[in-house]
Amino acid sequence: MINELLFILVILVSFAMTLLAVKLGREWLIAIPPVFIIVANIFAPQLVSVFGITTSLALPIYASIFLATDIVAEHWGKKEARKVVWMALFTQAFALIIAMVIVQAEVLEISAGVGDALVLVFGFTPRIVLGSLVAYVISQNWDVWAFHKMKEKTKGRHLWLRNNASTISSQFLDSVIFIGIAFYGIIPGTWPLIQFMLSVWVLKIAVALLDTPIVYWSYGLLGKKRPKKTKDEHFGVA
Repeated sequence: MINELLFILVILVSFAMTLLAVKLGREWLIAIPPVFIIVANIFAPQLVSVFGITTSLALPIYASIFLATDIVAEHWGKKEARKVVWMALFTQAFALIIAMVIVQAEVLEISAGVGDALVLVFGFTPRIVLGSLVAYVISQNWDVWAFHKMKEKTKGRHLWLRNNASTISSQFLDSVIFIGIAFYGIIPGTWPLIQFMLSVWVLKIAVALLDTPIVYWSYGLLGKKRPKKTKDEHFGVA
């Protein structure tokens, strides 16, 4: 049961950090996805069983990136949201590249233990790196597009719908693309691979449903009133 409790704790901490960033302002919120993506990638290789599903305790951290992007999209528009996506991608790419360079160093004997640990943590395989980058770019851009398309179609109403639908669908893309690229041929058989994709997606759906109140609270934290309807993509921006 300890893994389940830790999983819930990671969700709460990730949400709390996102709320704090909203309160502190747009610049802080924009900085959250790059931080979250680095932390999530560091701990992602540590696989555990949560509610009978093989996953990582870093999953809620990564899922919270979509929450932060949706809040930016809701209050500052599609252009700013896409900027967040590319900033986080740049940060992720830099962290991966610099880590792969540094772990090649010949360390002194006094640091041998640390060096081995860093190689174990940051010794990324090319398929995992490729899967991570491709899945992030496609799923995040889909999330921003779907969020704004539904905002236009519903004239600014049904915030819960666009938040959940855009995040759940983008998380499906993220799970299928990343696991497909990183683990195809490693996990034996097509059905076990599909089961792994679906089980991870189920946990991401749970996080997406739980983060809906955060998007609503963001209006209060920013001192705004939530609009009932709009024809303008940027409606609600002070």
